[in-house]
Amino acid sequence: MQVLAGDIGGTKTLVAICEVSPPDGRSGAVSVDVLVSNRYDSRKFPGIAALCRAFVGEVARPIPRSAGFGVAGPVAGGRSQTTNLPWIVDAKELAQALGIETVRLANDFCGEAIATLGASGQREVVATEGGHASFSPRTELEIGVLRFLMQRYDHVSWERVLSGDGLVNLAEALSHLTGVKPGEGVAEKIAHDRANAPAAITAAAVAGDPLCRQVVELFCKLYGAEAGNLALKTLATGGVYVAGGIAPKILDFMKDGRFRAAFFDKGRMRPMLERMPVQIVLDTRAGVLGAATLAAREAQLSPQTRSSPST
Repeated sequence: MQVLAGDIGGTKTLVAICEVSPPDGRSGAVSVDVLVSNRYDSRKFPGIAALCRAFVGEVARPIPRSAGFGVAGPVAGGRSQTTNLPWIVDAKELAQALGIETVRLANDFCGEAIATLGASGQREVVATEGGHASFSPRTELEIGVLRFLMQRYDHVSWERVLSGDGLVNLAEALSHLTGVKPGEGVAEKIAHDRANAPAAITAAAVAGDPLCRQVVELFCKLYGAEAGNLALKTLATGGVYVAGGIAPKILDFMKDGRFRAAFFDKGRMRPMLERMPVQIVLDTRAGVLGAATLAAREAQLSPQTRSSPST
C-alpha cells in the first residue's frame, strides 16, 4: 500500500510517498520503497499539514489515505508539541486537515529504530528524549565549551552540541576559545543562514579549514562519549547503531578513531564497551522509512482501511 511518511526535524523535514509491502514470511520485515520525496525547511511552514499540502502539490500525486510521522519530540496520546518548532501535531486533527483516514505519530527515534532493526515486531522500541540530558564535558576544552554555552542557554543539553545546530554552537565556542576564525563562507552562513551553516561547516572541514576540522573532530569525540554513556546505561551488548543525517556526511571523521576512543573511555567498564559492535546507519532516510512502516501498520488496524481496497 502507498502511505505518506515524514521525518519532522526542528530544522529540516523529509516527506515522502512510499510503497510498503507486506512482511516477509521468514524475517517478518516489511519492504519500503520511497516513490517520491522532498526535504523542506521546517521553519518556513506554520505546521505539518501545510508542509504536506505543499509537498503533494509539488509532486502532483494524490495524497495516500494513511500517513505516519516521526516527530522530534515526545508523543503521548497521538499528540506532540515539537521541541524546536512552534508546532503542535495531533494525529486526529492532522488526518482531518489532510482529508485522510489514519495518521500515526511516533518519536523520531522509534522511526529510525524500526527501519534499522527490520523485524521490529520482535523487539521493543523505547522512545527517549536523551538528547535533552545534561551535557557532561570531560576535558578542559570541553569545559570551556560548556561555559561558553551556559551564557547562551539556561540548560546545556547534549543536543546543544550533538546536532546540526550543535555544530554551529561548537564552531562559535571554539572560535571564541582559540581565537581561530572560520573561513569567510562559513562565517557568512553562521551569521546569516544558520539553517545551512552545519552543511557548510562539514564541507569546510573536509576541505581542510582549520577551525571546522577542529569542530568536527570534537563533535566526533563528544558523539562517541555520549554513545558510550548510553551503551552502558542500557547494557547494549547486542550493538550500537548510530543513525541520523550527520554521521554519514562525516564518515571519515567518525571512523578515524576519535569516536571509538571516546566510546571506550569508561574506566573499569572499558572491556565491556570494547565488546560492543558499533555501526553507522548510512541510509539517512531511516526515520521516514520507519514512519512509513508505522503508517502501514496503523492502516491495517483501521476499520475504514479493512473495508476498502488498498491504494
